[in-house]
Amino acid sequence: MNTGKKGLVLPLAVGLMAFCALFGLSAIQLADTQGQSHIRETSSNQAFWVGDAGLQKAYALGACSTGTGLAATSFGPGSYAVAVTTNSGVVTLTATGAVNGFSRNLRADCLVTSPFKFLAFSNGTITLSNNVFVDSYDSTKGNYGGSNVGNNGDIGTNGATIAIGNNVTVHGTQTTNAGAALAPVVVPAVLTALPAGVALTLTNNNTLTLPAGNYRYSKVNFANNVGLVISGDVLMYITGNPSFSGGNNAAVTVNAGASLTIYADGVVSFSNNVALNNLAKAPDKFVIYSTYTGANGVSINNNGTFYGVIYAPLTDVTMSNNTTVFGAMVGKTITLSNDNVVHYDESLGAFSDPNSPFTVKLGNWQEI
Repeated sequence: MNTGKKGLVLPLAVGLMAFCALFGLSAIQLADTQGQSHIRETSSNQAFWVGDAGLQKAYALGACSTGTGLAATSFGPGSYAVAVTTNSGVVTLTATGAVNGFSRNLRADCLVTSPFKFLAFSNGTITLSNNVFVDSYDSTKGNYGGSNVGNNGDIGTNGATIAIGNNVTVHGTQTTNAGAALAPVVVPAVLTALPAGVALTLTNNNTLTLPAGNYRYSKVNFANNVGLVISGDVLMYITGNPSFSGGNNAAVTVNAGASLTIYADGVVSFSNNVALNNLAKAPDKFVIYSTYTGANGVSINNNGTFYGVIYAPLTDVTMSNNTTVFGAMVGKTITLSNDNVVHYDESLGAFSDPNSPFTVKLGNWQEI
């Protein structure tokens, strides 16, 4: 009889079944763990690409120029949000992508190809003569003076001569082969679409206040002792020639918290003690773009102080006779003479203007 053998088979079978059950449970647990790990890895990777999509979307919407980020926005399997910060004139976009509780943060700087990397830049000759003084400061660190004085008042041309005359001091470099292409001025469609404007004429001793808005005039003419006050963000298009001319002791005042951007098809001339009062003392709040192609298109003369920037690539820019400038300028040619003082605002190297002709690119991102 085989009774002993039969008695041995049963325990072996039970043990084998237990082993198989334990092995199967372990395999299920391992598969579950691997599955969870795969889900986490997939969600993390998706969060990264969702964040990258947020960076690209914010850039496409002009966040580098407007400073406006994006609130949490659904995208694909998750959502993104984008914040915009500015440090020493550099605009940075920071995006957070989130998927299934996992998040990834990416950051990229906005790179501005702006010729305002120089105090003065032109395709043609730059001439400095008779007691001209040039240096730099950074308006994001406060007003000029004290520790806020630098040696970055750089001057550059695209191959033309830089002529330095008597008693001229330049605290900066001089470059005659900068190779910086100057984009043409394109008047924004919001201005060209406006009805043809009439002349804005201010008679003696009168003051006009312009609130925020878009304006189109054929000319702007000032009589003596008049004032134009800018109380909000103003875009102004002047189509005639001369575009802007002022009488004795007239004043243009840009209030703190406001800005004035002028597009001029004709000559712009500030002389005869015309005061250009930029109360915020921020050069990027007073901008002059010139499309003029004739001679001497932009001039500031006779005891004026100007906090602002000038972009006039197709005409001459002239400043003389005790004029003090805080900002930067671009012209076909540039002439500074007769006790001119120019302080380059270093923050303009990252100048950003949603209406400007300058190209803004998004730099390489990095994960943070």
